[in-house]
This record gives sequence, C-alpha cells and structure tokens, in this order.
Amino acid sequence: MLSKDAFEKNRLSLWMEKLTANRQDDVIGVSQYVIDDYLKFVPYKGKTHLLYNFIPAYFYRNVQFDNNQFNNKSPIRCVAVGSLKDVKNYQYILEAFAKLPGGGFELDIIGEGQLRNSLQQFITQHQLPIRLLGSKNAIQEILPDYQLFIQASKYEGFGFAIAEAVAFGLFPVLSDIPVHQGNNNK
Repeated sequence: MLSKDAFEKNRLSLWMEKLTANRQDDVIGVSQYVIDDYLKFVPYKGKTHLLYNFIPAYFYRNVQFDNNQFNNKSPIRCVAVGSLKDVKNYQYILEAFAKLPGGGFELDIIGEGQLRNSLQQFITQHQLPIRLLGSKNAIQEILPDYQLFIQASKYEGFGFAIAEAVAFGLFPVLSDIPVHQGNNNK
C-alpha cells in the first residue's frame, strides 16, 4: 500500500502519522520509491533506511531457470497473483492476451475481488486461455506449475509476490513502475 492509498482516503490517518512521525526513531522502506512516497506526505526529518531485498541469498541457491522449458510445443504457463482490483491492472493483461496468437500462452489468475465478473466476461467474450482461480492458501505449492509470473500493477509498495515467484524459478514479466525498478537496483 502506498501513502496515497492510506492518507488520501483517510485524513485522520495522515494527521495521526504526522503527529507521531517525529517520535519515530527511523523510517524503514523496502524500496527507495516507498521511502520517497512516504516523505511526500509526512514531513519526517529523521533517519531513513532502505532494505532492498531482505530475503537471504541462500533462499535462491537452488533456483534454476530452465531456458529449454520454452522450446517445446506446449503453451507457456503464466500466472498472476493478487486482488482483482483496478490497481492490479488485470484488464491490461487480458487485452494483451487477446492480441497474442492462439495456443502459445495460458494464464491462471489467483485472487478474488470486485472485478471478477467483468474480467470473466471479457475472457469469455474473447475466448481467452485464461482462468480465474479465486483465492488460494498454499501459493508455494502452486507456483512451481508455471513458467512466467505476470504483474502489471499501476503501482505497488513492494512486490512480495515477485520475490516468491522468482524464488520458485519463474521468469517475471512486470510493469515498468518505480518499485519494480528498485527491485533491480536501478
């Protein structure tokens, strides 16, 4: 969640944050974008700390990207994970899939939300190879079944789902937003 989501919709939260921010020792962000976003709303003068990737390197030690997995004639299995709401930009993904040649890609979307019916209607109308799977609890058991992880969010605080997908060896296909650039140390 970005500051504008928290503070523009709830002025009391912003007032409380400004009131208590000076009492904080430090502000910690998971990307420079998150820290900058916070500082746009809260005039904090103390120390800030950046934790780009707090997942230890040994967690990825056994990850092996298999480039040969894309050389067979099976469709490339894609997955997207997140709430079905406008900020996640699923409509953009569906429109992109509608332009792809048939048979090359399949997409499963894991999540629930207010856009489910309109997304399903678009999928059905365009006969897309996309399934809305609803919410799933054991995502770690599902991710290894896929090859690509897609996230087209308009904005994000930090992409934990991206870190999980990469940890399972999926290639990420991401929107060009500041927080994703921060994950690449750019």
